[in-house]
Amino acid sequence: MYHLDERAAAAGNRIANIAQLSEAASLRLLSAVDNTVDTLAGVSRVTSGLSVMLAKTASEIDARTVVEGEYIDENDEAIDVLASAAARMKTLLTQIVRRRAAIDRDNRLKGHHCESLHESYEQATAEIADLIEVLENTRAAIITHDLKAEPRSNLQTFETVEDLIDSLHGA
Repeated sequence: MYHLDERAAAAGNRIANIAQLSEAASLRLLSAVDNTVDTLAGVSRVTSGLSVMLAKTASEIDARTVVEGEYIDENDEAIDVLASAAARMKTLLTQIVRRRAAIDRDNRLKGHHCESLHESYEQATAEIADLIEVLENTRAAIITHDLKAEPRSNLQTFETVEDLIDSLHGA
């Protein structure tokens, strides 16, 4: 019987080890879910704050009196940065949408895990989409202002369309 007891003890040890590994894996999974939720909440807060600041800036630009020759972004540096930031945010948005789609395919996640992750991804997606829109609106406000500020007092006028065409051809 000693042999049977030894096998039973070994089986019990294996079961205990499997249970410990399973518990450790569950704790790592819970930690990963919590970290993801926390990270997405941080992304949402930061992008929301940036959206509010940029929307205020765009409103201030729209309300600003246009003076001929006075540009906000004479060398197009700000509008280039805004376009680049919007492009990067679109890339991030695509990545987040793909990650959110993977939630339901992960059979390790339970219903409450999925729900929590979906809510966090949805909030982050909405905030990033809002930021993209605000970046593009702020860029448009700068461009519109600077176009209005273009000097127009020394514009050449033409009597006829033919005169305009001749001028364009260098005649």
